[in-house]
Amino acid sequence: FCCVFVLHGPCYAVCRHYPLRRQRQMCIRDRYLYTDCLLLQDDPELVESDLLVVRSDCEMAQLIEVLEAASMLCLDGMVGMCITALIRHVDAGNAVQFLGLGCSLCHERLLNYCVEFVVSHFWDVG
Repeated sequence: FCCVFVLHGPCYAVCRHYPLRRQRQMCIRDRYLYTDCLLLQDDPELVESDLLVVRSDCEMAQLIEVLEAASMLCLDGMVGMCITALIRHVDAGNAVQFLGLGCSLCHERLLNYCVEFVVSHFWDVG
């Protein structure tokens, strides 16, 4: 079955299939453990510069879930890659959401980047 979730704002309405979501997250984690690559897409044509590109709201939600799981499992390298990918996609529409995520997961790098972004784009952040 399919449910629609809104993750702290209208820009992340994501359709997720429960059994597939966990399986996908485990595949991403296992691929990282064996290859040291954080790859959200199953596309053999991807070049290394595309590995941390998030192309849809579903992939963004997936990246956030992978970050939460990596934090819980203390996979510091994977956490760092997830945070790098999130930082690349911070904008005025999601900066506050990512600030809250950084705060709830106690990730200083994400937290500091989002605070600086919010301060420097104060009038744009909604």
